Amino acid sequence: MMLDRNALERLLSLDDAALTAVIRQLAAGAGVNTANLNFGKAELDNIRRALSLATEGDTSLAMDIIKNFKKQ
Repeated sequence: MMLDRNALERLLSLDDAALTAVIRQLAAGAGVNTANLNFGKAELDNIRRALSLATEGDTSLAMDIIKNFKKQ
């Protein structure tokens, strides 16, 4: 998995339903119970804002976290 500006732009281009589906897939893959995982418009707007403001350092840190999580 590669998390870079292109990946963020692809996520930002998704409609609400598709973005929610991707988030659910990622959460389930990390072992999170997604049965009660719901996102309202405000939460999705906040996620989009965070994705749009993410720097290269942020994406690098996120990749490090993911790699360390997978080692556990």
